Amino acid sequence: MELTYDRKHNIAYIRFRPIAGGSGSSGSSGGSDQVQTLRISEEMNVDIAPDGTVYGIELLNANEQLEQDDAGRLTVRDMVSGRAGITDKIAKQMGPRGWTEPQIAEALKSGQQIPAINKA
Repeated sequence: MELTYDRKHNIAYIRFRPIAGGSGSSGSSGGSDQVQTLRISEEMNVDIAPDGTVYGIELLNANEQLEQDDAGRLTVRDMVSGRAGITDKIAKQMGPRGWTEPQIAEALKSGQQIPAINKA
């Protein structure tokens, strides 16, 4: 999955997967005529792959649609565990090393290393 933003045209594009045999580039239709674009509103298009799955979502006037009080951070939250950006794999690898979930979340959020005792 990839999120791109074109500042010149103020367009954001969320690409979920490349199209087999396509160019794989971001942007509406991914530069390919292999997708069908559905206009949802004046500010949103959804590209459908030949197999019927969603290829990508294009947000026009993106800066207004994506404007939040989160300083532009993108958070991916696991709805089962409630973890934000922490996969089960990361938790299983870092837990035995003395990392708590809040420490892992802060490290992922800030990109900084958090001191923790390596118990492994």
